[in-house]
Amino acid sequence: VFAAVGLVLLIACANVANLLLARGTTQQRELSVRAALGAGRGRIVRQLLTESIALSLIGGAAGLALALGGTKWLATAGANVLPPGFDIRMNPAVVLFALGLSLASGILFGIAPAWRASRAQLHDMLRTRSGGASERGRTRNALVVAQLALSLTLLTCAGLLTRSLMKLQHVDTGFDATNLMTMQLRLPPTKYDTPEKIWAIFQQMIAEIRAVPGVESAALVRAFPLTGNGETMPLTVDGQPPAPAGQAPSVQLNTVTSGYFATMRIPRLAGRDISDVDRADSPPVVIVNTELAQRTWPGQSALGKRIQFGGDPRWWTVVGVVGAAKQFALNETPLLQAYIAHAQRPQIFTAIAVRTTGDPLHLANAVRDAIWRADRDQPVWSVRTMSQLLDSAVGSPRMIVNLMAGFAVVALLLAAIGIYGVLSYTMAQRTHEMGIRMALGAEAQRVVWMIVREGMALVGVAVALGTVASLGAARLLRAQLFGVGTSDPLTFIVVATLLSAVALAACYLPARRASRVDPTEAMRTE
Repeated sequence: VFAAVGLVLLIACANVANLLLARGTTQQRELSVRAALGAGRGRIVRQLLTESIALSLIGGAAGLALALGGTKWLATAGANVLPPGFDIRMNPAVVLFALGLSLASGILFGIAPAWRASRAQLHDMLRTRSGGASERGRTRNALVVAQLALSLTLLTCAGLLTRSLMKLQHVDTGFDATNLMTMQLRLPPTKYDTPEKIWAIFQQMIAEIRAVPGVESAALVRAFPLTGNGETMPLTVDGQPPAPAGQAPSVQLNTVTSGYFATMRIPRLAGRDISDVDRADSPPVVIVNTELAQRTWPGQSALGKRIQFGGDPRWWTVVGVVGAAKQFALNETPLLQAYIAHAQRPQIFTAIAVRTTGDPLHLANAVRDAIWRADRDQPVWSVRTMSQLLDSAVGSPRMIVNLMAGFAVVALLLAAIGIYGVLSYTMAQRTHEMGIRMALGAEAQRVVWMIVREGMALVGVAVALGTVASLGAARLLRAQLFGVGTSDPLTFIVVATLLSAVALAACYLPARRASRVDPTEAMRTE
């Protein structure tokens, strides 16, 4: 995002530099008089730089005023993304940074026009108003090409991120988020200091929750998906040689009660579910997901196989296989997942998965009351629906996409203004030429085509350079993309077409105006 801001600033600087180059042409007579009266090159450069710096500081002050409103929008838009208590506001450091950046920008977009104006020879400046026009024209064209190329880069990055967000919003989570709610709780360890006490209160709580009218099903789970919770353990497989130290595969281990997979609607593909008979005094059992089953026992049934987790000496027998579900993020690669019975590994922290027949939040208070019937002093927090968790999971990518898209649109408008300004200025300088062409019988359509062709030639060069730059920038975004390649053809084609269409419109307007020149008036003014 910071790089996108920098690119927009560069495009704006190129735009203003182009305007100053054009203005410099009209100032040549004034500068020639100053030079004739003894003004040196340094004095002329300082004068022109003073003008550009004053312009940039005024723009910077206006930008700070806009930023005051922008920070309020940003704080609202990022409410679900930013950490709690994160404060977005203007402070002296930001103001100084903005003013320093304004000063640097004034020098950046003013130095080239000032240096070019100071290089002109005195006798050339006095002799003609248009001396060095071709060289200035090449500079202006180069700046327009740079603006368009940078705009294409920003548009491509925004397009790739947008496509990635669309893919992310339609990713298969492995469970059904409809009418699903969760809340978290942690038992006080001084009150529940043995596994037996922990499991006894959890049994009572889940029984009370399931009895609430409107609750379709409910279960306990150590780490509910997309809440940021989870436990990763090294895996040991019975019958396979142990992996070297530090190289054992990692498994995402979760603890659940009976009914969890039915509540989440995670498909059971083989074997059975965790049941109420899986207690502390019964053989340890585990359910694995398809990713773990296929990678650990390729071409074999996982049922009946045994595995160990971390330093636990117990061997857990696989009794079921379920589908893979997203645990930490929507864009995560498939994890090795294992689920064991809550009763066989009681822990004081847990989450509750509740599926309801209607809006889950309407039953939030009833579910809390059910928990408090089991223990009236038990705190409950993080009451959220699965839909809210999904929205939060895409909140940060969505915010980045919105920011990038906004910067890309601004960049595109600036580039369109740039090419429009250059062609308008060029046509103003060529009014006499257009008059002669029209007087000699040139048709208006031919004049339009000639001017548009000149403008679109710049666009073609910019698209080629911008595509190369976009390929490089896209590689930097690789970690932010999901389901979209860094050289996605659709994105590149759509963005290039959009830029060309906007540039074509910007070329057509000055061309249309030039085609309406009255030959008599044009030749008379010259």
